[in-house]
Parts: sequence; structure tokens; C-alpha cells
Amino acid sequence: MHPTPHQIAACWIRYARYDPRAVPDRVFQRGWLLIELARLHPALAWEAIKCIVGYYTEEELFTEAATEARRIVANTAAGPLETLLAAHGVAFIEAVEADARRDRRMLWALGCVWQNSISDDVWMRVQRAAGHVSR
Repeated sequence: MHPTPHQIAACWIRYARYDPRAVPDRVFQRGWLLIELARLHPALAWEAIKCIVGYYTEEELFTEAATEARRIVANTAAGPLETLLAAHGVAFIEAVEADARRDRRMLWALGCVWQNSISDDVWMRVQRAAGHVSR
């Protein structure tokens, strides 16, 4: 049986709550699946990423406080979302842009993506969708 986007998201959130030096192997393996899916099964990864971002409220993200939401969504953006955009950005950038227009939480997340190996064309669109904000 294949995991659902919600199950994948829950495993990532559980993994991301740990200090990286103290995460149990089983939690790591289940959480890290999202990184692998971002490369190999991008549509499933994208759905899980949207679940993670949607798990938290705007108030939890758009604050100066150090919230779990800010930490986990930032880790999601700089991890699986960045991996997805690097490997499949051309195919997914329109969906990412549309979601950022619909949901300020995704806009916030896009501000946490780093270019790394994302193509220049996709990166320019990510920056525009994020409102040219880098967190």
C-alpha cells in the first residue's frame, strides 16, 4: 500500500520536529521519504508539501516569534520543495505560482527556498512568486 500525501506530510513533520542529531532511524527514514519522492514522484511530493504548508495557520507563519510552523515550513521549503523545483521545476512552477497566489502560506514558504541547482528561469519565477522576499 502506498502512503497518502497526508501520511507523507505527517511523517515529514514528525521528522522535522527532531533535532537532526537526535532523530531516531525509523523516524528519519519515514520523513526522508519526502526528499526521495521530490526527485522520483514529484506529483505525490507536491501534494504532500501542500499538506505540510497547509497544516499551519498564517498567524503561525507571519509572526516574528520562533514558531514550530516557521521552522518546519522553512525546512520543507529548503528541503523537499527545493529538491522538487531543482529536479522538476519546469513541470511544476505554474502550480507553485498558482498556489502562492491562492495561499499566503505557500508564498511564505517560497521565500525560504534557495536556488542551489534550480535553473535560472525557474528561480526567477520562484522569486517573483515569493514577492522577491528571502527569509
